[in-house]
Amino acid sequence: MQVFKIKGLEEWAKVSPSEIIEFPAGYNGRVISMQMNTSDRVEVYASASEDMSDEKLLASADGLFEVNVSSRGSLFVQVRAKGKGTVVFLKTKTADHRVHQINETKFTSIETRRRRNSDVDRMMMLMQLNEKRRDETMRAEIDAVRKEAAAAIAAKTAADEVIEDDAEGGSGPVQEPVSGSSEAPSEATGDAPTGDKDSK
Repeated sequence: MQVFKIKGLEEWAKVSPSEIIEFPAGYNGRVISMQMNTSDRVEVYASASEDMSDEKLLASADGLFEVNVSSRGSLFVQVRAKGKGTVVFLKTKTADHRVHQINETKFTSIETRRRRNSDVDRMMMLMQLNEKRRDETMRAEIDAVRKEAAAAIAAKTAADEVIEDDAEGGSGPVQEPVSGSSEAPSEATGDAPTGDKDSK
């Protein structure tokens, strides 16, 4: 019993005999895998040029078969049939494997945006303004308290420095000289009062 693995019918494309199929390749080349299903024997040729000047035979078969070939550049493939009316179907791994949408049934819907109430918007705006003003007032009060505390600390520090300077400079009371002490005779030296010796 023969088993034909056709899989998804959307992946198969009908190809006319003698039609040239191009398989573009990137910089590093590519590996091309082709599955064919034909009603009669066909020959598969490949070439690096579109005019098939340097063509090479890849396969000669009928029915369901597969051809794998690697190429460094773009590859041109041509399927030739000897019998008239030969039908050729081609499937490649580069084909689109997505299944077409059967119906347009929607399971989700976008809810219509409701119109906002102007009174609610105005109330929200006023609440935001009040909150902003309250924050500004609180911030100003905090700054004022900080400035007062800094000024008090600076004044106390200056007063403490003045007290320390007075304590270090005052060692004791200064004694002033007694008036007339410089003119009194000194008893220790035994000086006599001056006078005229010849008058005696």
